[in-house]
Amino acid sequence: MKNFYSLVAAALLLPASAMAEGINIEGATQLFDKNISEYYATDFRTTHVSLAACGEALVLNFGDGTTPIVINPQTGEKLGEINLGSADATGSVASDCAGNMLICNFSASGTTFKVWKTSSVTAEPVEIISLDHNTSLDLGARLHVQGDLNGDAQIVATMAGLYAQHIYRWVVTGGVIGEPELVQIEGVGQWYQGSSNAKAIAHSAKPADGYYVGHYQGGADEFYYVNGETLTATNFVKETGESAWAYAPNSGDSRAFNGKHYTAVLELSYFPGWAVSSYAYIYGTTDPTTLTGAIAENALKEIEITVQTAVDGSNAADMVLDAVCDPTADVLLFPYGDNLLAYFVTTSDLDLVGYAIPADGSGVKDAVAAKGLRAYGAKGAIVVENNGATVEVFNAAGAAVARTRDSQISVAPGLYIVKVAGRPQKVFVK
Repeated sequence: MKNFYSLVAAALLLPASAMAEGINIEGATQLFDKNISEYYATDFRTTHVSLAACGEALVLNFGDGTTPIVINPQTGEKLGEINLGSADATGSVASDCAGNMLICNFSASGTTFKVWKTSSVTAEPVEIISLDHNTSLDLGARLHVQGDLNGDAQIVATMAGLYAQHIYRWVVTGGVIGEPELVQIEGVGQWYQGSSNAKAIAHSAKPADGYYVGHYQGGADEFYYVNGETLTATNFVKETGESAWAYAPNSGDSRAFNGKHYTAVLELSYFPGWAVSSYAYIYGTTDPTTLTGAIAENALKEIEITVQTAVDGSNAADMVLDAVCDPTADVLLFPYGDNLLAYFVTTSDLDLVGYAIPADGSGVKDAVAAKGLRAYGAKGAIVVENNGATVEVFNAAGAAVARTRDSQISVAPGLYIVKVAGRPQKVFVK
């Protein structure tokens, strides 16, 4: 089985050297938009969600002790559950840039925090970290990884509780995990737990390159870049709308892709029942100090999250009006062939949405589009504007699916390489 990060046959792709750097944000395609209560029927007041990529799978964890579920990253279809083995998923899941996933427990002060590693949803995870901590704060609800755990990486666990401004971090060098380091982040205010918790996100595998962090601050909802040398926030984007009091920009992810760097944040809404939707934003952060201004002002893309209603009706989206509700969210970015994939999940909206963003120069805006020949995905089909030219379709494994002059080809959901008049482009079909 091919690795999740190299599914498409190289012979069918445009060479990387021929591509411009960065992403083609106008070519972003929604892969799916799913109601999470279809995956798991529960009272989401007791969960804290997290996302990861593992091997060829998208993994969603609910953080309530249940086994994380496996999801098709292109269609959103639930495929089953991971092999949890002896691991404890009461905390969260996270993934590096090479297909490795971490699973951790939720650890209250005075207990042992543990982390397990796996690169396959069918293999039993292996314990790699065991930490006894007595800090008055909790660990495990928020975990982030940057780099390659088999090479150089950084693991960050954000602490939660009253007066929290702290993270534990582990630097991984040549696959060897260093000693834990407890550090305090300044200039970002203090956070608490659940929807008032923060998630510290490493910019790179090197602590000196800094972090991103945001959380609910009583109407001053800001998502910060934190200088890695001083551990002090230097700049931020801020929700400036009239409904700022209703949002918490407290989950995100950050990745290098095609020569540039990108960061995404999900601004969780506390009140979808009052028609206040959650929003996601994607920023260019090759220079992280450009993360400034109104939260939507400098974003490359703004995404409104769909407000879903629970399948069984027992915990509809307006459940957040309940005083005991504590909604949570997470974000995952990762490379997939010549695409940067982005996933956003919230329990306030009961929604999981996925997007594919093509590398600049690899989508329909290159030579194919210039000739007026293009292909795009529809539900269950590839639609081609081919002017009678020959169309060849290949699946993600490189096998030929069709050779025709038709303008619509029925196919199963997934990723395809479509050659129109001999020119290749990638197409996602829902």
